[in-house]
Amino acid sequence: MKRIFKYISGLGVNQEQSIYEQRSNTLLNQVSLLLILFFGFIAVMTVIKLDSPVIFFLFAGNVLFIIFTLFLNQYGYSTLSKYILSGIIPVSFLFVGAYAKSIGVTNNLMLYLSPRMLITITAFLPILLFGIHRKKHMFLASILPTLAFIFYDKVHNFFGIYVDKIPVESEAYPVFLGMIVMYFFSVIGIIIFLQQLNFHYEIKLSKNNEGLKKANYEVNVKNNELISAEEELRQQNEEIITINNHLNENKSFIEQQNTELNNLKQAVNQSAMSILITDIQGNIIYVNKHFEILTGYSTIEVLGQKTNVLKSGKHNDEFYKSIWTTVLAAKTWSGEIQNKRKDGSVYWEYNVISPVINSAGEISNFIASKEDITDKKEAEQKLIDAHKIIEKKNLDLTGSINYAKTIQKAVLPKTSDLKLLETESFVFFKPRDVVSGDFWYIEKLNSDKVIIAVADCTGHGVPGAFLTMLGYNTLQYLINAVKIVNPSDILNELRKKIISILSDGRKNFRDGMDMAICSYNKKNLTIDYAGANRPLIIIRNNEIIQYKPDKMPIGLYHKEKPYTCNTIQLQKNDIVYMYSDGYTDQFGGSDNRKLTSNRFKEVLLKIHTKTLENQKEILAEFFNKWKIDNNQTDDVIVLGFKVE
Repeated sequence: MKRIFKYISGLGVNQEQSIYEQRSNTLLNQVSLLLILFFGFIAVMTVIKLDSPVIFFLFAGNVLFIIFTLFLNQYGYSTLSKYILSGIIPVSFLFVGAYAKSIGVTNNLMLYLSPRMLITITAFLPILLFGIHRKKHMFLASILPTLAFIFYDKVHNFFGIYVDKIPVESEAYPVFLGMIVMYFFSVIGIIIFLQQLNFHYEIKLSKNNEGLKKANYEVNVKNNELISAEEELRQQNEEIITINNHLNENKSFIEQQNTELNNLKQAVNQSAMSILITDIQGNIIYVNKHFEILTGYSTIEVLGQKTNVLKSGKHNDEFYKSIWTTVLAAKTWSGEIQNKRKDGSVYWEYNVISPVINSAGEISNFIASKEDITDKKEAEQKLIDAHKIIEKKNLDLTGSINYAKTIQKAVLPKTSDLKLLETESFVFFKPRDVVSGDFWYIEKLNSDKVIIAVADCTGHGVPGAFLTMLGYNTLQYLINAVKIVNPSDILNELRKKIISILSDGRKNFRDGMDMAICSYNKKNLTIDYAGANRPLIIIRNNEIIQYKPDKMPIGLYHKEKPYTCNTIQLQKNDIVYMYSDGYTDQFGGSDNRKLTSNRFKEVLLKIHTKTLENQKEILAEFFNKWKIDNNQTDDVIVLGFKVE
């Protein structure tokens, strides 16, 4: 029996619940067990003593409902169990009282009110089951008896009898009433006993828990103290290890520093430069071996001496003052100084003087590294002297070249000579050097004919200028003196003269010139053209017409043959162009390549509708943009005129 009571009391109770939940569930199970026993007893007594099947089935049904609540509590539905159990008790007494009243007949007020009073008192059982500290349970405990009291008469109507007209004749009514009173007080007493017993154990358990908590807290405190002490010991151990590592590192560092210091001392002593260290007042405290070799002073002789022991008298006081101003400002000074050796001879050295800053941020010493530059200075002086000689010769040569330019400019035609064409024209002439190796020629034969030529001589600069003068004078001689006016005949005779003049007994020489030459007849609008490696271009109706030259220069050539003359019928508004290769051979552009003839012709095609003077400006601008930062490759001539 004890095991059954313990088992039922523990249904739905576990350690994860709070103490209140455990207490509430335990009390619910114990009250349920108590009610099962009492309801079962009343059901049995009803059958034996009163022979009342209605009451039997009522209390037997209550027993089943209470057993059902135990199962609900076991599976976690403790709240639902409490509500069901709280409703069973007042409803049962309501039906018992109603039934007891229905089988008796009385007008006695006490007998009329007693069932209502019992129901009202019994309905307060939820307070004991749930605990009086919850507001919602107080509300249920108040509302249930009120509803039971109000609807008591309505329940009687369930049995079909109106309460006020029932006569009191049955002797069973007092027995029922007595049983109900006895049952009520028994239930109340046992519930209070169980509640006090549970409360006693709860207090004892709470004290034990408090003791355990306190002991656990003390254990935790001790454990934390031990952990803290262990952590502190661990940190101290780590600090000791760190300090030890630092000491080992410092030891290694000091050893390394000593080694480096010794190496540095050896390096300074064996340096090919003079090293000198002074204190802040300029007193010498260290010199290396090379200083002794260079100056002739031994270390003992200069230690404690001022650095002015080396002065040669070359520099004034302001010079040395500027050095001190620089180094005292914690800056490095560098420059050339002429000093004097012990034997009185002077020498030049390049000095780098730097301040030494100590840990306090103050200047403690000065260190000077000195390189002997006497030989270098002598070489520089010789170079300066040689440069002066070259400069004088260069001035003489430049004067000669400028004079040659003046002569060339006086001999060669001027831009104003283009008026002989009596039409719109231009010439873009850009020598590479002071004097040009290219030239152009114009000569009026009569009122209708004009000879025009563009020539490119071998080389440029002064050599090219000599060929220019030779070619120009020979050309003028053939046209004006010999009276040769056919372009191909002019080229043939010019070739003979050039070869005769330049060969001078040589069998192989490459000097000569390329040329395009035309005889322009303004009246007939015809042009006779002959070319030695230089073409003629005509633009007509937005199309380029190119006349190819003979592929041989005016000079010595292994496959020499007569030059060809081309007679061309012109049309009004034709534009005629003649040019040297200096424009097309210029390097530049984004890829640093030659401008090329094709690109040159594209430019001409784009600009040919503009005025001739505007064309000259565009060609000059395009040439300079193409060249970018490159040097000019060759002399440039572009000549053009319009047929009108």
